[in-house]
This record gives sequence, structure tokens and C-alpha cells, in this order.
Amino acid sequence: MKRLITILFIAAAHFSQGQQVAFQFQDTVGVFEGTDSLNMAWAGGMNSTHWSHIQLNYDGRMDLIVFDKAGRRWLPFENIDVEGQLTYRYAPQYISSFPVIRNWAVFRDYNNDGRMDLWCHTNAGIAVYRNDGNPTDGLQFTYALNTPQLFTDYGTGIPVNLYVASTDIPGIDDIDGDGDLDVVTFSILGTSVEYHTCMSQELYGHSDSLVYELGDDCWGKFKESFSNNDIYLDTCDSDLTSGANRPRHAGSSIAIRDLNGNGNMDCVLGDITFNNGNMLTNTGTPDDAFMSAQDPLFPSNDVPVNIELFPGFHWVDVDRDGDRDMIVSPNIDGGAENLHSTLFYDNIGTESNPDFSYQQDDFFQDRMVEVGEGAFPRLVDLNGDNLLDLAIGNYGTMNNGTISEPRMALYLNTGTATRPQFTLQSEDFGGLSSLPFPVGLIPSFGDLDNDGDLDMILGDGNGNVHYFTNTAGSGNLANFVLTTANLDGIDVGNMAAPELADLDRDGDLDLMIGHSIGRIHYYENTGSASSFQFTHVTDSLGSIDMSTLWYFLGYAFPNAVDRNGTWELYVGGAPGNVSRYNNIDNNLNGVFTEADTALIGLYRPGRPSPAVADLNADGRLDVILGNYSGGVQYYAGINPQDISTPELPEQAQWTLFPNPASERLQIGGLSDDTPADLTIYDLHGRQVLSGNYRGTMDISGLSGGYYLVQVLQGDRLEVHRLLIQR
Repeated sequence: MKRLITILFIAAAHFSQGQQVAFQFQDTVGVFEGTDSLNMAWAGGMNSTHWSHIQLNYDGRMDLIVFDKAGRRWLPFENIDVEGQLTYRYAPQYISSFPVIRNWAVFRDYNNDGRMDLWCHTNAGIAVYRNDGNPTDGLQFTYALNTPQLFTDYGTGIPVNLYVASTDIPGIDDIDGDGDLDVVTFSILGTSVEYHTCMSQELYGHSDSLVYELGDDCWGKFKESFSNNDIYLDTCDSDLTSGANRPRHAGSSIAIRDLNGNGNMDCVLGDITFNNGNMLTNTGTPDDAFMSAQDPLFPSNDVPVNIELFPGFHWVDVDRDGDRDMIVSPNIDGGAENLHSTLFYDNIGTESNPDFSYQQDDFFQDRMVEVGEGAFPRLVDLNGDNLLDLAIGNYGTMNNGTISEPRMALYLNTGTATRPQFTLQSEDFGGLSSLPFPVGLIPSFGDLDNDGDLDMILGDGNGNVHYFTNTAGSGNLANFVLTTANLDGIDVGNMAAPELADLDRDGDLDLMIGHSIGRIHYYENTGSASSFQFTHVTDSLGSIDMSTLWYFLGYAFPNAVDRNGTWELYVGGAPGNVSRYNNIDNNLNGVFTEADTALIGLYRPGRPSPAVADLNADGRLDVILGNYSGGVQYYAGINPQDISTPELPEQAQWTLFPNPASERLQIGGLSDDTPADLTIYDLHGRQVLSGNYRGTMDISGLSGGYYLVQVLQGDRLEVHRLLIQR
């Protein structure tokens, strides 16, 4: 697998048209808050996280894998020992090994081979990826089902989809103690929990067959209210309230574990629109659960869980003392606690009889650059020392149940021209959170009054922009004073992302504004260098459009770079890509050339916002990439020509058709009597689609662009290039 990923990386470099830049994640650039060094500074932040154990590097230690529902991001953490202290290190080199998923992720070893398999959301149900990794080839995940979703038998003898709502997290564990993994989940319309028992042991005497049947349609003999998170014990009555036959409110998380040492699986429930967890105690048997008590202030013997919004509960032994601790995080994508959203409870009891002790509400987040929800970085010298500082606008933070008080953090560059280092100056530079702005503050900087210091244009989530004058004077730390709110009545719709640059090279700064639709407005400065006047020219600069068939809202975040007298434009978009455009000079009314549709080496988070500059004076551009999770990642520019290209397989025997393709893909030349597996990767080496090839493959869910298709039949493997056009 390691060799394949290398091939994919190199192939991506060759397949990107006009490729001249490449990047590599860099975590050696120091970031400080006071005297404290942030050892996970560039991990990219966290919002709504699902935590599990996994072996990443096969060194005998159990590592951590975190899935952030906000932005659909994987965050791998290697477990390392430093002078006997338990330490984790962010390890993005493993990201490409994990499938592209959404909504939820749980890792459980279903076939008892010692490797943690991936259980995750698919349309209205569960997908399972078998972990086939090994120390030689590294992590590898193979789709483990012969059906689109995990199936179960509801008693009719006909297997159907085991339903799990996209908003929920099911409970997956060996409930009946027979050695295979069972599933509990809320029913499709009801307020009860279904228990689906795995029949692998009963049918085959082993645990590796994912064959399920409904064991109980009211597991635990309790019901949940259709309108809130009230629990009714000792009943399966469908007429508890006048609305009991209605569909329940959408959104529940179920975490199952023996919490009192009696050998039965208890459960902890989290519910959408609520902040607490409710522990239900099982005093029945492994085969016949009966919830006889509840603790809606769980854990009531310590600090009860209280987190905005919709808590999910995850059992992981983060301190490696032999028993699993508890991490609690929101299970909702946006509109939840985002700055302190990983509650850590240390298990000071035992594995069989846990006792959870609250430790902190920002576990791992306190070691990262983390600004809440949404991070919009800019590289700019704000104190006049000729070093580029890091300013980060944000969407907002959770306050009293709503996302509000957006702000801008400032990290001053306290390093040198060749060795950058950033130190937090302020989490709310300029006191922007106290101003009556809507959420979503995105800054841009430039000298608009020709007084030698940098002023600020600030975009907001409503599509307006605001002008701040810097009154500090040249060579001093900036002091921004609001001069004109709602500048010139500009309104681009939603999420105004301004960028100042002299695009027409007439000696004054023009204004670009990206927005949620995915295009860029252009305002020419028809005034002067000391007295600007922005005149609207077009709402589609360069014909750039970051939206796709699957992402109607493209969220364009532009950043202009002057490279040796030639403009380049780097634009982040909602699908996760950062595109590079040229052919800009003397072509402001024309179509810009998309030189790169996916910059090599940049991991694609949700809504990436790039800040591009040469930070270490090596002549190559570097990127600090903001994301929807409220963090940033540092990517150093590298020379793709310095990378040696491994030999690819000999003359291809198979062909892809049609190519370019749109909806479906076929493979010519395959043997009819041998099954084939097909895996599609994007240009970052990330798996985006896989499955058994059955004469055709549905690719309608993939965005337009170049992909690499791995075809495996028997002992032959080929990698082909595919262009999908939309």
C-alpha cells in the first residue's frame, strides 16, 4: 500500500495539467502561546469528533484515529513515548489510507484478527471496511460487504438494509457475549432501540461473517419520547403519549458498555438539541436486556456532561493504563460547541467497573491552533518587522446556545526570515467580537490610504464588507479602527471573502470578494492609492466557479500572489480543493487558466481557505490552510521534480471506457471468470470509491476532475488515469 500511495502521488503530479508547485505537510514550525509550545499546532483543529483505537504503524502501541464530522476529516495520532511520558503526535501521512466517509465512524474488530475494522455511515445504513493492513504494506481497508449496506433479517427471511439515520451513531459491540459484534440502533420510525444480533458464530462457528437478524425490536424495554430526550423505562408501549406513533426527533447517539461490572451492556444516550447524556443501567441478561434505572446527569458522581450540542460518547484508553476512558464531543456538523468540544473523562476505576473523572473540555484542542468554527488565515506583516504574521478570522464560537462573537486571532512571527515561528498575540485582536457584526469574519489587508501601514477590509457572513483604518503608523503593531461599516453597500450574498491586490497594476489596490455561491466578484479601484473607490466590474472574475454538481454552494476563498511580476490566484472551495489560476495579467475580462485543479500534497478539508506566501525565503511558496473545523495546517513548498518516479506496471492490458466519463465506468479486457476489485483515488491518494466490479461502476457521486483507478484481478494490478467531466 505504501508503494501504491507513492505511485498515486507521483501520478498525480504528472496528471495535473501545468503542475509547477507541490507541497508537503510541515509540523516543525513552532507555535507558542506564552511560553507553552503547541505540539499539535498544525493538526487543523477539531469540532465534532468520533474517537477510536487503531494500529497505525504496527509498533505494538495502540494509536488513536479521530473522525471530525465537521469537514469530514481524518486525524490520525501516533502513540509515542517521550522520556516515559505519554505523548501523541499528529500523523497525517496515514490519512490517505482511510476511505472518504461522512457522518460517523466507529472502529471495531469484527473478525477477531486483532485489527480494528471501520464501521461507518452509508446511505440510510452501515458500511463496513475490513482492515487488511500489515507492517509491510501499511494500513489497507477493503469494503467487506457484498451489498451496498449492511443487511439484516427482520423475520421475513429476506435480508434488508439495517437502517441507521445519518444523524445517529449506533452502538456496536458483542452484546450477547458470543464473540461476534452486534448492533443496536433506533428504529426508522419508532422511539425504541432495535437489537440486531450477528449470527456468524451460530451459523458458521466463527465471527467473520456479517450476517444479522433482528433479535429484539425493543432492546432494554425502554422508550424515548418523540419530542424530547425523556426516557420511559420498563415499557415497550407504543402509546405512551399522544404523539408516540409519530416519527421521533432525528438524532440520537448510543454508546454501549458494561458500566457497573454485572456482565450486561449498559448504554449512554445523547440526543440532538440537548446537552446531557443519559446512562441506562441494564439489570437483565446478555440475551434479554432490561434497563431498570437512568442517570440523566451522567456521570452524576462527578461533573455531569454538559456540551452544546448533541453529545456523542466514545470509549478510548487515551492514557494507556489498561482501561478505557471517555471522550465526549458534539455529534452535529456545525452549530455546536467548537472551541471546547472534546471533553475528557479519565477512568480512575477499572475496565469492568469504570469511574469517570472529568479532566478538561479541550482535550487535544489545547495543543492546536484552534479558533472555533471556520478558520480564514491571512499571512501579513502587522507589526512592521518584515516578517509575515498569521491572522485568522473565524465563523464564530458557541455562546449561550448560538454561534456568535466572531473574531480574529493574531499570531506574530517571532522567528526569522528563514525560520518562521509564531506566538499568540491575541485571540481577539482588535476586539472584533465586541462589534455588532454577524458571524463569519474574513480579513484582507492592504495600504488603502497610502500612509505606509496596512488597513483592513473585513468580510462577514451576510455578504457585506467593512473598512478599518490602521492608526498605528508604519513600523508599529496594527491598531484597526472601524471607519466604514457596510462599505459602499456591497452585498455579495453570503460569506464575503475579500482579497486586496493591484490586479490591473495601475498603482492602487483592487478588491476581489469570494462568496458562498463559489464565484468571485471583482471591484476595480477607480480612485487612487490614497483615496480608494471600488467600482463593481463583474460577479464572475475569470469565470472561476468553485461549485460542483454535489456542492451547489462552492464557498470561494481567494488569495492573490504576485510571483515575479505575474499574478496567480489560489482559491479554496467547499468540495475541499484548492485551485491555482494564472493568465490573469491583462485578462481581467477574460477566462483565467486553471493551472491546477488540486494542488499536490494538500489534504482536502472542508471549506479550505488558503494563505499563500514564501515563509522561509527558499523561493518556493508555502501554504497555511484554514478549514471548517477552526484550525490551520502548514504546508511547505517542495519541488515535485526532486521526487523520483517509481516504475508503474508494464503495458496495460485493460482499458477504461468511457474516458472521460460522467455517470458510469466500465473496464475492457477483464477475464469473465475471475472477480475484480476496483478502487478510485483522488489526486491526493485518498480513496474515494471502491467495490467489486460487476460490469459497471457508478461514479455519479464523484466531482469532476482527474482520478486514479486501481484495478485488481487475480495477481495483476493496473493503475489508470480517469477524467470525470461534469
